[in-house]
Amino acid sequence: MSVEQKITASQACHIDGRAGYFRFRQAQLQGLYNLVSKNRDAFVAALRSDTQKNEFEAVLEVNLVLKQLRAGFEATAFDVLTARAKEQYLSGTVEAPQGTVLIVGHWTAPLDSVLGPLCAAITAGNVAVAVLPAPAMSTYELLIQLSPRQYDVEAYPVLLGTEAVINKALSFRFNSYYGTVTDHGLRQQLVTAATRADATIKVLPSATNIRKHNIAIVNKTIPESQLVQVAREVCRASFGCVGGQGLGHVSVVLVHGERHDAFSREMVRATRHLFPSSGRHAGMRDLCPLNVTETEISTLGAAVKEGNLVCGGEWDAATGWFAPTILENVNVKSSLLATPLAGPILPLVPFHSTEEAIRIAQDITGHNLAVFGTQKDKNYFTVALCPSRATTGCVLGDLVGLAPGPDNDRYPASLFTTITVLSEADASIKDLFPPYSAWQISLLDKILLPKSPKELKAKRPMHQSSVGRNFFLQGAMLSVVIIVSLLGAAGLVAYMFLK
Repeated sequence: MSVEQKITASQACHIDGRAGYFRFRQAQLQGLYNLVSKNRDAFVAALRSDTQKNEFEAVLEVNLVLKQLRAGFEATAFDVLTARAKEQYLSGTVEAPQGTVLIVGHWTAPLDSVLGPLCAAITAGNVAVAVLPAPAMSTYELLIQLSPRQYDVEAYPVLLGTEAVINKALSFRFNSYYGTVTDHGLRQQLVTAATRADATIKVLPSATNIRKHNIAIVNKTIPESQLVQVAREVCRASFGCVGGQGLGHVSVVLVHGERHDAFSREMVRATRHLFPSSGRHAGMRDLCPLNVTETEISTLGAAVKEGNLVCGGEWDAATGWFAPTILENVNVKSSLLATPLAGPILPLVPFHSTEEAIRIAQDITGHNLAVFGTQKDKNYFTVALCPSRATTGCVLGDLVGLAPGPDNDRYPASLFTTITVLSEADASIKDLFPPYSAWQISLLDKILLPKSPKELKAKRPMHQSSVGRNFFLQGAMLSVVIIVSLLGAAGLVAYMFLK
């Protein structure tokens, strides 16, 4: 089927009323849940291929999607279902029933940014057209391959969001538009389409637009052989972010002088690896800040002159497009450190001692911190910067903080703050250094993906009914012991009497 045919068929499903039935909605959410849960490893592999995420982040995204879908299909009544949808996505997609929804995903979290709003749209009785970002080809192919067996693909088609497909979708009228985009042009298209259709719209900014300094410190304790992995982590955290996971948007990198040149080279390779096209590639379009203005574009252009340009530097004031740009040997007195920029420019600032790095970090107030190095480095910077307004953390954040769940109070964040990126690109979670212990690994699914009520009941240590049952068994056993003891005593008395 063509794009037009898929959209027309989806809208027809709203007209025939099938999406409004409560049991139909539950069946769709159950089907989506089965699709993802039964193919979890395949989706993790697809996400790693599409977004260059490590295993931890890919598992996290898949489990967050499963958590949302489970909350939907386990609801026992319509009002509960709608309330949970509103709790997760306060947008036009949850006004039940509304009609047809266009969902545009973001390339840094293709599964969560599409299936999350789709879950909310289904719970509200809508039909929806989901547009996966163009770079997420592996995720798209996996969904297309598996979806016909699990849910109604006619009511909820999935499209690959090339520019032609998005333009074609926007030529149709929808009742609601939901997007997680940073491309200025695409945002304007969504707003225009929503205005023309008199529809509701919610466009979520990605973390690339956070006007706040997040600092990464790359110490000399990292072997040169492992700089490639650190560079990829910093590149994604700065230019693409990962859907709010980990660092968010890194705006400054402090690099030890002994690692500065090598790290600069690896950052260029990482940028080209993550954004293979130097033109207006679909992935690069998402780098544009939302509220970009001509003034901000000129500010970004001037900022490029404040360091040695090693990558990027091209921009287009008409469209708001700006290439990912890396500047090396940036002076500590540069305006880049004084005012965070709403754009993809990353300054590399050299330092020569940990004391100097701490002084620089203290001068840049109101930031989050990630330390790349050994656990000793992390502990040192944490203690040294504690009095300042900086908040410290490791590169991936802590497990509990990233995925709120019922076990947070039982497993404090301090148990999970030992992750640093000192692993090879293809390392598993167990291989991260410093490593998780075996029981911390076993908690990953438990915290991110709470078990079903049936599973929890089966694992409950002392259910009320089991208390009575255990009391009865213990009483019966005690009675048997007493009877046997009395019989033994009677036999002994009889034996003595007869003797």
